[in-house]
Amino acid sequence: MEPLHPPVNEEFQLERDNNAELVIRSNDKEFVIKVLSPKQQIEFTSPVSGLRTYQWNGMTKRWEDETDSHDIEGLLTRDLMRFCAGIPLF
Repeated sequence: MEPLHPPVNEEFQLERDNNAELVIRSNDKEFVIKVLSPKQQIEFTSPVSGLRTYQWNGMTKRWEDETDSHDIEGLLTRDLMRFCAGIPLF
């Protein structure tokens, strides 16, 4: 059976480096999520938002930005939406 629509976002490429880094590429843009194990933090680097650092909040069960407490999922979604068709499903 053939799909009704062609696949979307074919230009997105995922690369995982030694379990500590995930790279998402879209054309000439690159998003990087890096795990900082000793500090129990995540760094998210985006061509839109720059470098942001997130700390796990056990009470809210979210990765929150260390400066203004926004959630990583929200920023990641907003930044990726600028380069993709549709809405990312997490």
